[in-house]
Amino acid sequence: MKHPSYKQGCSLAAAALLSLADVSQLLAQGCAMCKTTAAAQSSQAIAALNLGILVLLIPPVAIMSGLFLFAFRRRNVLRPTQEADAARENQDAAPTAA
Repeated sequence: MKHPSYKQGCSLAAAALLSLADVSQLLAQGCAMCKTTAAAQSSQAIAALNLGILVLLIPPVAIMSGLFLFAFRRRNVLRPTQEADAARENQDAAPTAA
């Protein structure tokens, strides 16, 4: 298995840090106007909003659950290595006694 080089690791770490540099956009997601408008609605409208949030939550949860299940099931699958390939070639090349 080929390991990422030091340069690739540093690049990945730098990209992760830069993505977290401007969190003001992330914090702006809970705007006060939306919260005030939703709180002023009737109980039926609030229930509909809550149901809508749950419905919109189903696809990402299903996708992540599927990916996790796939990775969990494939966790012990053996991958052929170069040594195993060489040993297999040596076995194939050896004459058989018949």
